[in-house]
Amino acid sequence: MASENFVLTIEGETELNVFQKCVTIPPKFLEGWKYHHLTTLFWERLSLLVQVSSNLINKNKGFIPIQNKQETQEWFKKFLKMQNANRYELAEQLYIELTECLHQEKSIEPAVLVLRLTGHNKIGLTSEQAAERLDMTTTHYHLEFLNILHYMIKTVSTMRNDFPLLSSLVQDVQKEVPLTLSTEKTFQLLDKGYVPNEIAAMRNLKMSTIEDHIVEIALHVKEFELNRYVHPDIEKRIMEVASKTSAKKLKQIRDQVDGANYFEIRLVLARNGGQKWN
Repeated sequence: MASENFVLTIEGETELNVFQKCVTIPPKFLEGWKYHHLTTLFWERLSLLVQVSSNLINKNKGFIPIQNKQETQEWFKKFLKMQNANRYELAEQLYIELTECLHQEKSIEPAVLVLRLTGHNKIGLTSEQAAERLDMTTTHYHLEFLNILHYMIKTVSTMRNDFPLLSSLVQDVQKEVPLTLSTEKTFQLLDKGYVPNEIAAMRNLKMSTIEDHIVEIALHVKEFELNRYVHPDIEKRIMEVASKTSAKKLKQIRDQVDGANYFEIRLVLARNGGQKWN
């Protein structure tokens, strides 16, 4: 197995230490595995809601929607029809919920999000412009932007009574198991009884990709039957080695568990939280 490790130079270590004193990596609320399927959708719907509300209360119907995806616009039209409030009440409720949500957590910077919003006679900044305005690198800004979106999704989803309007932006697409789209397709085929090599052929994907999907499923789906792919004795031995050693590389574990392959080790560690695997 080829090494995928990198070693920092002394200069690199110095720069990293300086950077980490100024920036928390990863940010506190960043949960890509859990919210990857909601992040873009939440932003598109939120930014469109802010723009429409701002223009409606200013009696401007001639604006160009900031989001041009057909599915987003179709969802929004249905969303507006379901609202019982008039345009002024809707805008006020949106302002109240946004203010409360963004001010509830002291570790986030609301400007990271607010600078990107478009409203009446106001065009939101691009990510590059917002990064420059906030004196951040584009990478740092991107992480902070995702962080604030994930924070908002988590907050409004768990406190729906406090944020009925914002929580409704993702209520129709909440998933109990947050799998990537490609892994979801593999999961459905596994559920129908197909074996990994059949799925690889059907989907024209490498076997290693299907194995990656199965590891992801083991990580997130509690009911997943691990013993379909790993013998109970091998699973037990892998966990014994993982619990008794500080080994963090798959090869170090495999060398101590005869008969186990990398796929089996990854599966076992994923099922048990991946504490020893990187």
